[in-house]
Amino acid sequence: MDTTGDLDPIETGEWMDALGAVQQHRGGDRSNYLINRLVDQGRRDGVYVPRSLTTAYRNTIPPEREDICPLDRVNRQFLAQRPNHLWVSDFTYVSTWQGWLYVAFVID
Repeated sequence: MDTTGDLDPIETGEWMDALGAVQQHRGGDRSNYLINRLVDQGRRDGVYVPRSLTTAYRNTIPPEREDICPLDRVNRQFLAQRPNHLWVSDFTYVSTWQGWLYVAFVID
């Protein structure tokens, strides 16, 4: 194990040994439970614990059954002849450290 930057490698080793013992004797579900509880408690206590940007997403719709993209009704020509004549909108979402951010754009 790389101990570069570790302020207390002995304590770290004890934590790693304890986690290894739980993994070996109680299994992965118990290990995951304990780690998640530690992370949750740490966050409640103000410890910075970065969130993972990966998700367990898996597309379950076969490509041949997926909906087609909406039509481009303005043929990518966004020049309106007068106000309130052409409206363009988009809706998207972005993963952030705090959760999902939903954004809608509407342009006249």
